[in-house]
Amino acid sequence: MMPLIKSGLLWLCGGFFSLVVASSEPLTPVKLQLKWQHQFQFAGYYAAIKKGFYQDAGLEVSLIEAKSGENHVQAVLSGEAEFGVGTSELLLDFHKGEQVVVLAANHWPWRH
Repeated sequence: MMPLIKSGLLWLCGGFFSLVVASSEPLTPVKLQLKWQHQFQFAGYYAAIKKGFYQDAGLEVSLIEAKSGENHVQAVLSGEAEFGVGTSELLLDFHKGEQVVVLAANHWPWRH
């Protein structure tokens, strides 16, 4: 199983991660910080939870809605969530010295 990274930050730009875990292991709780409030753009995460995809990977995923006026990046940096959904603004955060890591980027099929 992939260990949760405590010292760093894994941000996702439209994608998520996959882990292979033996089904006999207990589920690892993981909080995913959303960049907005609950909206259709996050439907894939809800569908993956509903269909049990994260559970099959050994994860119990909780989606955390962004709070108005609060920095969703800081929610992950402070440890309130292990992962988050971000934007290209993460490049600016990285340049400022924040411990952010982009794990995946969104790929649109019509862009090459």
